[in-house]
Amino acid sequence: MGDVGWMRLDDWRVHEKTVTNKACGEFFFLCPNGTVQLTSTPNPCVWVSQPLPTLVVRSALSQVLTHFLTEVGTSLPTSDPVSSWRWVTRNLISPYTRYITQLENEFTPNYYLAEATNYLTASEDESGCDYSHHVIRFCTDPGQDRSKCDQLAHIARAYGVVPDIECVSPSEGHGTKSSQGHETIESQGQESKESSQGGGAMRSDSCAQMLSRGEADLMSVRTDRYADALRSNSHLRHLINMSPLQLLMVL
Repeated sequence: MGDVGWMRLDDWRVHEKTVTNKACGEFFFLCPNGTVQLTSTPNPCVWVSQPLPTLVVRSALSQVLTHFLTEVGTSLPTSDPVSSWRWVTRNLISPYTRYITQLENEFTPNYYLAEATNYLTASEDESGCDYSHHVIRFCTDPGQDRSKCDQLAHIARAYGVVPDIECVSPSEGHGTKSSQGHETIESQGQESKESSQGGGAMRSDSCAQMLSRGEADLMSVRTDRYADALRSNSHLRHLINMSPLQLLMVL
């Protein structure tokens, strides 16, 4: 179906092995200049390429970090490597990476990115999807859920996920700011206590009210509190199941 396909080159190479030579002859690579190339071309024209993930460090630390990463990447134990600190460290730095390759020369980040065909140009062309000035306000309780939300926001920002996630809680408008001193601790402690004793409906209702007032965009709610949240705001919509016991809801 269709006349033109947009795909990664390596994905095409995998697909190419599943079709006959005659069928492959019916396909061509379309180049940015309007010409075409055979799919058997070893290094065909590409519209845009993505550079491999890399680590950017200060020049003063490059040799030290290179030595450390070399040790981490090549010294995995043969028995149960996943439980070793080296494996954990390597995956914290670069998840799912099997090998860390040292570059022969040192490059500035801009030079490295410029080596990838049209990568910087493509990034500039995404200005129409600029969400850098927007945030998603995720309403959670001020306890463990808030801590998880904060971690999620930090991780998303580190990976360049946009818009930013801003974590908000129902009680932030009445006594949870750090400037309130001991009152803050007592207020949070009391709410956490109520939540742990089955008062989760109070928190869900409050988040639902924050969505109604336009003070939040998303909220998570336990499945057994779903009806309570809907009673507080009948316009809430179920977005996704985050787990068998947790729902993500929007207004």
